[in-house]
Amino acid sequence: MARPEIRTAEPADALAMSELVDKLVRRYILKDCTPEGRRTLLASVAPEAFRDAMERGFQYHVAAGGSDLFGVVGMRDASHLYHLFVVDAARGTGLGRRLWETARDEICMHGTAPPVFTVNSSLHAVGFYKALGFQPTGPEEERGGVRSQPMRYVMLGHGPRE
Repeated sequence: MARPEIRTAEPADALAMSELVDKLVRRYILKDCTPEGRRTLLASVAPEAFRDAMERGFQYHVAAGGSDLFGVVGMRDASHLYHLFVVDAARGTGLGRRLWETARDEICMHGTAPPVFTVNSSLHAVGFYKALGFQPTGPEEERGGVRSQPMRYVMLGHGPRE
């Protein structure tokens, strides 16, 4: 696999983003959800949900190579990591870290970054987020039938990473 280019996502990417995320959600996350949570989560990754999020100001980037999509990262309110997904073939290549750093740095360049970013990690991805520097902020939670681990990332120079 060639090194994918990371670029700002466009509404035209919504279908490909949805297909990538839906496949990974089904493989890794739905098993930790109630039936209600499964429905809610799948609806939240439909193409129209991505388009709506972009219209509401969510910042998305994609990792693309030609017509293929290898990863998606989305930020809400310039402080909450809302989506971060990488295809299985790209796991372990550093692409997830590159996507996170691109999203974080984009926010920092615009001077809107707080010293703390948050994520509600799937139970499957907690180790990955810890490797990025995120730390759990409390016990696992369940909201609307979706289980997650709340975590935060404190920018260096802005206090302890506890």
